[in-house]
Amino acid sequence: IDGNITGQSLAVNNASTLTSTTISATNNVTFTGAVTLAGGASTVGSTNGNVTFALDVSGAQNLTVNADNGTATFNTTVGAGADPTSLTVNAATTSFGGDVTVAAGGLTVNGSGATTTLAAGTITSGAAIDINDSVVLAGDVTITTAAANANIDILGTINGTAANTQSLTLAAGTGTVTLDN
Repeated sequence: IDGNITGQSLAVNNASTLTSTTISATNNVTFTGAVTLAGGASTVGSTNGNVTFALDVSGAQNLTVNADNGTATFNTTVGAGADPTSLTVNAATTSFGGDVTVAAGGLTVNGSGATTTLAAGTITSGAAIDINDSVVLAGDVTITTAAANANIDILGTINGTAANTQSLTLAAGTGTVTLDN
């Protein structure tokens, strides 16, 4: 997919490549196949719906996902192939279902009042990780920027889905870890 797409909703039912793409929908945007980022930064957004990636999102480019009034869902991995340069998510609710790996551009999640859910796995970044939202752990999670000695900031509450059943490991090397709330 190359260029700009605007419409009510979008469903892509096969593997796809986003090449400097901007997708703006009023309702849901769904990718059922793996997504490869190529040829420049891409933005995928929905003003009133959800943005869902059913399979891996990979490729050495920047990706911004906007679901301001909905949920941004990454059902499996991010960066199982080539790591995205950066990932920025602006959503009411965000859910990561597997390992997330991003490169030197870092990971930023801007929640708008709900939660960011992290399933069991590892969140790794070559730069800072900023989660501006409350976090729910759905399994044992490791968040690391240790190789880059970059900061980890979580600006919300951190809870598990059930008391005393999940663990959170934070590794920032010589970077700082800030838990605010």
